[in-house]
Amino acid sequence: GPFAGGIQGNVTQGGAPVAATVTVNGLPGGVSTDPSGNYNLNDIPVGSQTVRATLVSDPLVFQEQSITVIAGVTTTVNFMFP
Repeated sequence: GPFAGGIQGNVTQGGAPVAATVTVNGLPGGVSTDPSGNYNLNDIPVGSQTVRATLVSDPLVFQEQSITVIAGVTTTVNFMFP
């Protein structure tokens, strides 16, 4: 919509692409990373949002980053797990 933006990025573990699920807190759904560790979320409401990446191999392991989504802009959020 007109009051939405996007979020894209990459998820790695130990410097290598990793299978993860990326969600936005409070919003339904989510996406999985591709084999290169990349993800893309569209139609995210503008304003403060918290993005969460959860490892597929261990759903108890996650990272969160707080960002501001801007209308019509895709913000890059990368996650690096040790």
